[in-house]
Amino acid sequence: MELSLEEAIMEKYGALCEVYQEKHKLWFLGILGTYRPTQRQIEIQKVQDAAAPWDMVYNREVKIQILGTQSQNCVMVLYGSVVGRTKTHWMIQVTNLMQYRDSHSMDDQVKKLEGYLEWGYFPEDRSRFTLEHIYLTGSTVSCKAQREVGEWVIFRLPQMREGGPSYQIRSQIVRRIPWKEKPDVWEYGVSFFDLGEREEDRLCQDILLMQARSMKRVE
Repeated sequence: MELSLEEAIMEKYGALCEVYQEKHKLWFLGILGTYRPTQRQIEIQKVQDAAAPWDMVYNREVKIQILGTQSQNCVMVLYGSVVGRTKTHWMIQVTNLMQYRDSHSMDDQVKKLEGYLEWGYFPEDRSRFTLEHIYLTGSTVSCKAQREVGEWVIFRLPQMREGGPSYQIRSQIVRRIPWKEKPDVWEYGVSFFDLGEREEDRLCQDILLMQARSMKRVE
């Protein structure tokens, strides 16, 4: 049974979230606070700066990816705009909600996909990766190239499904972790930037389709 907007948000109270402004630029990390259903407003407590100053920008459109807790196998994305703040919280007017299952549930399908991280114009300026997880706002990949956190790259993924679109997304490396099992392989977290509305819709459709296949709803 699908949860209502209020139930879905309240279920995520206290969860860590990533707040993005236009063009998928990470604004800050926060903690999901109190939701006011009458006003459709939610409090986000900022816990870490992310490039943007701690200032007030009324009506700024934002996208909030609420990260799943250990007991919840769901990723939630809220869309809204800034309507106020206190010393510790932002107030966001919620306009839309999207939910989808965490891509960890699609591991068998996702890990069959390969693409490239590119950081230059020459053939040697790229490295093949294996896709580990993918979301609307970024992905986790593993590859042998050693790149730096904060570095800008192009995320290239030929297709997620037969006949589907390819992806070439400007991205930033936000996490690098060495693999214990394979000393010559690194796991990278990349955050997507400049993802247009049309491309975001296609990516969302591909993610949902893969999730449906993982649940054996489609062949």
